[in-house]
Amino acid sequence: MKKIIITILFICVFLISFSGCGQVKEDIVIFGSYMVDNEDTDKLLASDALFAYETANTETSTFQTVYIWNNLLRRELRLDIRQIYDALPEKDKTIILKVGEEVTINGKEIDFEATSELSFAVLCAIFPTETQINAKNLRIALNLMIIRLETVDYLGDTEVIAIQTAARTDTLVDGQEYGKIIYVSNLDEIR
Repeated sequence: MKKIIITILFICVFLISFSGCGQVKEDIVIFGSYMVDNEDTDKLLASDALFAYETANTETSTFQTVYIWNNLLRRELRLDIRQIYDALPEKDKTIILKVGEEVTINGKEIDFEATSELSFAVLCAIFPTETQINAKNLRIALNLMIIRLETVDYLGDTEVIAIQTAARTDTLVDGQEYGKIIYVSNLDEIR
């Protein structure tokens, strides 16, 4: 139920963001994160996969949800996202963020070193290759994501965190099946 409410919220914000004349239309509407607490939780936790993702498609956008439950991966991803957060301008202006071989903001490479190959693969699954977005809004979304990815050692790998991206691009991860959770056991599966 919580997932449905959050998805409806994403769609509402998406529609509001793209209504209005003369506005710069951003490629990514919002990022969101939440703790998964449904029938999929046990399946994800029992899996030997590195992470999982699910996509949904509408006429104008793609919604992709990345599921993470490993504490080490959450810590590493948190550090990688923090590097991007720290490099973002604090101004209320539109930027172009590229995540690929290198990470750039408005064409300038930022000081970024992925914590691990796996965390970078997950980061690439969260971000489209090129994103035009308001820097202030992205800082807020990334800050919330950083907080959500905070790990609690005594809980171990028992929490499943979902990071959802709404984008205008057709695909975020190549070869996905819409509406089905895909388990990634090997990084070669998503390249």
